[in-house]
Amino acid sequence: MVNTDLASPLLANERTFLAWTRTSLALVGAGLVAAKFFAGRPGASIAAVCFFLSAMFMSFATYRYFHVIELLEAGRFEVDNIGPVAIVSTTLVAIVAGGYYVWHVQLKKEAAHGGNRRPSDATSELMLHR
Repeated sequence: MVNTDLASPLLANERTFLAWTRTSLALVGAGLVAAKFFAGRPGASIAAVCFFLSAMFMSFATYRYFHVIELLEAGRFEVDNIGPVAIVSTTLVAIVAGGYYVWHVQLKKEAAHGGNRRPSDATSELMLHR
């Protein structure tokens, strides 16, 4: 039986966990869209980064959820400073690395086509990959 004084903080903890879960599922969806939208290796790389971040978010969320429950039941609460910094740092590195990779691959494609592509050519190429 749970102490009713803890009902509000425990429900808030549960809502936070569900928000992390929703974010994690959104990253999985973004990875699937990237794999479909960017044909070949760039799409697979972006999808892999999204799946990795999703797994990392869920791992952190699960750890934090149970850790906060233990702290609340013990009558304590500790602010977590390391987890959010680690997640933000990893996410920023993934975004920069993914952006560089896609940009680099796109430049190689343009160089292979002579660099004379018009915006309409890029749109036509994207439509062909669907």
